[in-house]
Amino acid sequence: MSVKKRGGSWQISVTRKGERVRTQLKGTEEQALELELEIELALRRFGTWPAPGTKSVSPKHAKGRGTFEDAVTLVKLGAWGSSIAGSDTIERCKEAAEFLGGSTLLDDVTTEDVGRWITHLRTVRNNSPATIRRKLSALSGLYTQCIEAKPPLAKAMPKFTRPKGSKKRNRALTRSEEAKALAFYAEREDIDMQDMIVLGVEQGLRLGEIAALRVRSFIDIDQSDRRGQVWPVETIRKPGSGDHQGLKTETSMVPLPLTKRAQAVAVKRCAAVGNRPNARIFEAHLHHDEVRKRWEKMREHLGLLDDPGFTFHCTRHATATRLVEMGANILDIQKFMRHAHLSTTEAYVVSDHSRLGPLAKAMDDGYFTAARYQPGPEAPHHVPSDVSRVVDLMDTSGTPK
Repeated sequence: MSVKKRGGSWQISVTRKGERVRTQLKGTEEQALELELEIELALRRFGTWPAPGTKSVSPKHAKGRGTFEDAVTLVKLGAWGSSIAGSDTIERCKEAAEFLGGSTLLDDVTTEDVGRWITHLRTVRNNSPATIRRKLSALSGLYTQCIEAKPPLAKAMPKFTRPKGSKKRNRALTRSEEAKALAFYAEREDIDMQDMIVLGVEQGLRLGEIAALRVRSFIDIDQSDRRGQVWPVETIRKPGSGDHQGLKTETSMVPLPLTKRAQAVAVKRCAAVGNRPNARIFEAHLHHDEVRKRWEKMREHLGLLDDPGFTFHCTRHATATRLVEMGANILDIQKFMRHAHLSTTEAYVVSDHSRLGPLAKAMDDGYFTAARYQPGPEAPHHVPSDVSRVVDLMDTSGTPK
C-alpha cells in the first residue's frame, strides 16, 4: 500500500493477491489514509473495491470518531468477517458494545466499565469464567485491530483482569438424550441441528469445526469401495502461527475417517449445495450464538436448564466416552479426538463407577494382567489399534434408541 502526494491530490495505490486498485483523492492526508484502509479491507474480504452492495466511504461522511459502532464496522470489513471464528468474535464484540454503548468512544472505556460488564456476565447472564475470558479476549482483539488501523480508532487498550477458575462441565451426551434431541429437531424439521449433532457425536468435531465445514473438507465420500474422510482444515492453526503454542488440541493436517452416519450426512449436505468445493455445507448464519439459541430450546424441552454441562460440546465428550466404553485404546482415542495431550482425552471421558466391579473381581481372581475391561453386552470382542478401527466401533455401536 502507498499514499503519495500528486499535485493538489493524494494518489492511493493498494495491491493484494494480484488485484491492484489505484485512485486519487482531494483532501487531507488523514482522509487519504482512511480511504487506503477501506480499499485494503475490501480487497481482503471481497477481492474487489468498492465492496459488493456498498458504496465507497466518502471521507466527508466517514465517522472515524472511534466509537464501538465504528470499531465493529471496521473489523467486519477485515479478516474477521470472512470466517466462522471471526463471525463469532464479532458477535461477542457486539454484545460488549450493547452493554457499554455503541456510541461510546473506545478511548473513554475505563477499567471500571469493563468490570461492570464482567459482573453483568457473571450474575445476569450466568456465564462461566471460561466464557467470560473468551468475551474479554474478543474485546481485546477489537482494540488491537483498531489500534493497528490506519488511522487508529483507539489510542490504548484498557487493562482488566480476566476471572480465574472454571465450572466443572465434564458431561457426555447419553444415547437416550441424543435420541430425544434428534426427535425434538425432527418434529420441528430442523435438519441443520440434527446433522450437527450427528457430526458432533460420531466424529467428535467441535461446533466451530462443524460450522466451517465445506465440500472440500470431505474426501472420497462418493466412493463405495473406500471409507470417506473429513478434513476440518478451516479451523486448523498451523504450528508456525503465534497462537499455536500451549493449545490442548493437536493441529495436525491428517484427515479423520468418517463413520457411516457421518458420511451419510456429508453426502447429503454436499449434494444440497451442488458439490461446489468452496461451498459451506451449513449456512453462514449458523454460528455459535444461533446454534446455542436452538440448543437452549431443546434443553428447555428436556428439562435440563439447570444442568450447566448440557451444551453442544457434550456431543464431543460423548464420542470419547462411548469409545472407551466399547473397549477402544485410549491412545487411539487421543488421535481421533486430536488432543495434543493424553490428559485432555482422559478429562473428556465420563467414567461410570458402576463399571469398576469387573476390575475388582479380576484382582480377586488373580488374573488382572490378562483381564480386559468389559463394560457391557455392547462391547466388541476386539480392541482397535488405530484410528480407522476406532471408527469401526462407532459404526457397530448402532444408532440411539
